[in-house]
Amino acid sequence: YSGHGGTLTDTNGDEASGYDSCIYPCANGILETLSDDELRAALAARVPAGCKCFVVLDSCHSGTAVDLRYLWQTTAAGAMSYTEDQAYDKTAGDVLFLSGCKDTQTSADTVDAQYRPAGALTWALLDTWRAYGPAIKTKYLLWDVRKFLKDRGYSQIPQLSTGRYIDLQNVF
Repeated sequence: YSGHGGTLTDTNGDEASGYDSCIYPCANGILETLSDDELRAALAARVPAGCKCFVVLDSCHSGTAVDLRYLWQTTAAGAMSYTEDQAYDKTAGDVLFLSGCKDTQTSADTVDAQYRPAGALTWALLDTWRAYGPAIKTKYLLWDVRKFLKDRGYSQIPQLSTGRYIDLQNVF
């Protein structure tokens, strides 16, 4: 999804900030609102063991928009670490989520190298995939996308989260 995102008041108490992330897709001219709770239920909670799901949301306030258990960070030494949010159950299958920015940030609209309209994360992700091909290690999805955006002056910081522990040294 590459489009508008925002925040809503958290009604079930699972967010420390008091706000749920949401996206605003448009279907047949009708604007809809899908909260992070709905995205988790519709996507992450439905992936069976042995299956994989890769979610990309290139939208504002999307950092934790699928409510997954593991949030990955890069360290200064180039390693990866994670924090674990016990409020969310581990997923049965492998769910990987790449957001356009942190929950407190906005995601930029831009044009790609051919001057076509694009979300900045979408452009960065496609460029990263072109550089590595289908055998990209999962950690590079975060490292290289962040570097791409930073090198071009974007302030947004994409986030990577997973529904259960996965080895980011492997290809997803």
